[in-house]
Amino acid sequence: MESAERLVDRERHRFIHAIRDNYGVWGEKFAPWVASFADQVGAKAMLDYGCGKGLLKTWMAANRPDLSVTNYDPAVDEFNIAPEPAELVVCTDVIPLVGIDYLEPVLDDIDRCTVRALFIVIPMYGPDRAANYHSDLIIWPEEDWRALMLKRWQGGRFCRSRVGGTRLQFTYVRP
Repeated sequence: MESAERLVDRERHRFIHAIRDNYGVWGEKFAPWVASFADQVGAKAMLDYGCGKGLLKTWMAANRPDLSVTNYDPAVDEFNIAPEPAELVVCTDVIPLVGIDYLEPVLDDIDRCTVRALFIVIPMYGPDRAANYHSDLIIWPEEDWRALMLKRWQGGRFCRSRVGGTRLQFTYVRP
């Protein structure tokens, strides 16, 4: 397997983290849904994959101390340690940002880390968004994201979220 650091363009994401205060802050916005899903699947330990500023862990510590969170983000020095598998893997607002060249390796690594369940949120960006982030931003229609997720994780479930714009929420529990 590739080293975790090679799964994304680390320098590009480090630069974006440095210049954008609002980059890597979405974890806590989905925390209540993540906590509820953890309860549904009986998970007590989770990995926040692409944790950004680590706000999901901060929220859980304050509101759900019974749920343990490990942060991982290759673009953030303090969280750039290859992740170990966890009962629940959470990945919010990360997947389109990794770039098409890194998409499959990142999804492979997420799968490797998922022991029991998976909670992914995919923002549905429009073409105008690429100019605000970077040219490698993956902008696909919802049906393409659905097909990709279901090809990898058959039996997963989708719902749409309006938190901060349109997002596709995907949950999966291993059989």
